[in-house]
Amino acid sequence: MGEQAKRYMQIHKYTYQYWPFGFITDYWIDKDGVFNIRYEEGTWFRYKETDTGLIWW
Repeated sequence: MGEQAKRYMQIHKYTYQYWPFGFITDYWIDKDGVFNIRYEEGTWFRYKETDTGLIWW
């Protein structure tokens, strides 16, 4: 699962000119089956792979 978190972070990071969130501090799959990543800045995002690519919110 660590490789999946790194891959999601890299895809997400590519959309920013400057990545403000830092490194991954934690990741987990929640009760709804959604992959979550928390970053050292304190922010966390939910990630889902779709037919059109990776989405996060």
